[in-house]
Amino acid sequence: MAENTNNAKPKMNYRLSRMLLVSLSLVAVQAAAERPVEVHEYTITVDYALKNLWVEARFASPVHSISARSRDAGKFLVDVRGCDSEQDIHLRNRRMMLPTKGIECINYTVDLSKAARHDRNYRGLKPDNIIVSPSIWLWRPEITRRSEIRAQFHLPQDVRISVPWPAIDGVANTYRLARSPESGNAQVVLGKFDYDELQIPGSTLRVALLNTGAPIDRPAILNWLGDTATNISLAYGRFPNPSPQVVIVPVANSRSDSAVPFGRVIRDGGETVQLFVNVDKPVADYGDDWTATHEFSHMMLPYLRQKHRWISEGFAQYYQNVLLTRSGTYDEQLGWQKIVDGLRRGRKSRPELSPNGAAEGGIRTGMMKV
Repeated sequence: MAENTNNAKPKMNYRLSRMLLVSLSLVAVQAAAERPVEVHEYTITVDYALKNLWVEARFASPVHSISARSRDAGKFLVDVRGCDSEQDIHLRNRRMMLPTKGIECINYTVDLSKAARHDRNYRGLKPDNIIVSPSIWLWRPEITRRSEIRAQFHLPQDVRISVPWPAIDGVANTYRLARSPESGNAQVVLGKFDYDELQIPGSTLRVALLNTGAPIDRPAILNWLGDTATNISLAYGRFPNPSPQVVIVPVANSRSDSAVPFGRVIRDGGETVQLFVNVDKPVADYGDDWTATHEFSHMMLPYLRQKHRWISEGFAQYYQNVLLTRSGTYDEQLGWQKIVDGLRRGRKSRPELSPNGAAEGGIRTGMMKV
C-alpha cells in the first residue's frame, strides 16, 4: 500500500503541472485574441481617365519592409517617397528600401493605364473599363493574423469598382484586406461596367459584367448566373460563400466552340469566380455548359495547395455532373456516364503517376489524371 501511495504522488504532481501549462496557454491565447489588430490605412485615388493611381499608406506603427507580390510591379511605379519628407525611397527588385528606423507613411504613384495592359487576356476590353491586379500596384507590409489593411478608394464620377475584399459598412468604396490564401491574382475592376448584386439562397453575388464592345444580353446572363449559383445550393442547402465577387468577361470570335470557354476561381483576399463567356453563342447555351457549375463547385472546399490539386479538381468535376443532373440539365444516365467517362480518362492518363505526382511539377499531360 505504501508503494502504491508513493507512486501516486508524482503522478498527481505531473497532472497538476499539465493543468497549469494548459491554463497558462489558454491565458496567452486569450491575451493574444484581446490584443488589438493593427490597421494600415490606405487612401487610393483614381483619375477620371483611368491613367494614374495615387496611393497614400499610413501604417499603424513604423514598418521596415514594404513590397509588392509581382516581380513586375516596379515597371508601373512612377514615384515613391515618405509623406513627411522629400526623401526618395529606392527599389530593389519588388521591395522598397526603407530608412533603418522604419517609416510610418508613404506616397506613391502607379501608371494605371500601363499596368492594365500587363495581362494580355484583358486587352480586348474597352478603355473605360480595366482589370488590374493588386499584385502589381499594391505595395504593402506583410499582412499577419494581427494586422490588416483598410483601403478607401476615391473614384471619379461614373467610375465603378469591383473587388474581392469585404466592404466596410457605412463607408463608401472602403474595404478590408486581411490575411488570406494567395492562390492567384485578385481581380480589381475599375471603370464604366455593369454591376449587379444577385440574391441567391445564403449569398449575394457581386457581379461585374465588363464591356468589350460586343453585344450582350445582360438580363439573360444574370438569370443564367443566378440559376447556376442556386444549383450549387442543391449540395447542402446554401451557397458556400456569403458574398463572392463574380467577374464576367465577354469574348467574341473565340477559338473555342464552348459557350463558356474559360473559368477559374481565385482565392486572394476573398473569393472570385471569373468566367469568359462567348457572345457568339446564344445565352441559352450557357446553361448546358459545365464550366460555371465546375468553378462554383470549387468554393465548397477550402483552398488546397498545388500538391493536393487533384482533390479540388476531382471534387469539382464530380459535383459539376451531380448538380447538373439534380437541376435537370442532364438526365440521370448522362450524369453517371459523364462521371464514368471522366474516371476512365484519368486512369488512362499517365498511368505511372499517382494523383499527387500528376499534380506536382507542372506536368501538363497529367491534367486528366488530376
